[in-house]
Amino acid sequence: MALRNCGALLHHGSYARRYASIGASTCPISKNIATATDGYLSRIHTTKSQQDMEKLGERLAKDRQAGDVLFLHGDLGCGKTCLARGFVRKLTGHTQLAVTSPTYLLVNTYGEASDLPPVYHVDLYRLDIVAEQDTVALGLTEAFERGITLVEWPERFDEDSVPKQRLDVKISYDEEDTEIRHVKLQPVGERWTQLFEKEA
Repeated sequence: MALRNCGALLHHGSYARRYASIGASTCPISKNIATATDGYLSRIHTTKSQQDMEKLGERLAKDRQAGDVLFLHGDLGCGKTCLARGFVRKLTGHTQLAVTSPTYLLVNTYGEASDLPPVYHVDLYRLDIVAEQDTVALGLTEAFERGITLVEWPERFDEDSVPKQRLDVKISYDEEDTEIRHVKLQPVGERWTQLFEKEA
């Protein structure tokens, strides 16, 4: 795992790691389903502003539990952090909480809501490849198991490091209007597929 720009980071072993922790969590841990399937379902959303993207994040935060992982795909500036902001604010109950992309910190942790698992906001943009041993060193293996995790630039994971249970959130620009975004939701694995089938 190589950093694209070293910056000022704390180090854990040979790997760069720093958490911006907000509060502490004493929440119960729920186990996610271990068996994965190849089933994909699609949902398409269209947003026309940052506020729309944040509201979509709020909707995705509903009924989340420990072990839930959301991969946020999309180009620079497409709205991944806006979606994460709405998501985190909804889960923590803090509507004015400052939620920024942890580009240099790698992981921001939010855990103020005592009745919820910790929320991890991960940004892998500055890393080249994140292998299985890197997920352990960065604390992501633990995050995937005991927290609710949002990952920007998940393309950095190698194949062996990708969680088998997750929701892929794919954000793209509209071809004609630069203010419009199209968001495609693809459930991966048994738990997410069942959730989408239930809501269909």
